[in-house]
Amino acid sequence: LKNLVKIYENMKPKDAAAIFEKLDLPIVLDVIEGMRVQKSGAILAQMDTARAEKVTAAIADRRKLPQMP
Repeated sequence: LKNLVKIYENMKPKDAAAIFEKLDLPIVLDVIEGMRVQKSGAILAQMDTARAEKVTAAIADRRKLPQMP
């Protein structure tokens, strides 16, 4: 996973975005969460808005803390 993160961080955001739009969501999430914020933000900005929205929502869902009963 670390190698994938490095590969996508070193790509142009537009090129990485084109690939992220076709990858399965769990893979995209794992890679984006390993990236620096500046790089992942630039990629999200280049993505189709509907797909970027899904990725953003999924990241938010992953980071929610479990609710206490």
